[in-house]
Amino acid sequence: MALVFAGRAAGMVDADRGAPGTLGVALAFGLVITATISAVGRVSGAQLGPA
Repeated sequence: MALVFAGRAAGMVDADRGAPGTLGVALAFGLVITATISAVGRVSGAQLGPA
């Protein structure tokens, strides 16, 4: 859910301001994945399944 929210929010910022573009959307997804691994990495061994 966080991936969808962050990716779409970055896209909406892109539509309104003309920035950050593809790089900003990619960074948003990367930061969400990094935060998720940091939050639950010890519990799951940093394995994030799509289901």
